[in-house]
Amino acid sequence: MVTDFIERVRTALHQDGVTAAGLAKTAGLHRNTLYGAEKADWNPTADVLKKLEPHVMAIENGDWSEPPADDPEAAAA
Repeated sequence: MVTDFIERVRTALHQDGVTAAGLAKTAGLHRNTLYGAEKADWNPTADVLKKLEPHVMAIENGDWSEPPADDPEAAAA
């Protein structure tokens, strides 16, 4: 059920080494997509949930790592 998966996303976001921006980036989403995910009225689209699913599963299995931070020097070049 969708509400169960939303709770899994919230739980994943509370794991050590997981940030909302990092999870969003890895899933190919805008870094602000998960902003407010902890709120009861967070209402992600089905597309967002589909993109998050493999990454949430990887977090649950301990097979996920935060992506490297963007290099501001490279962005300026």
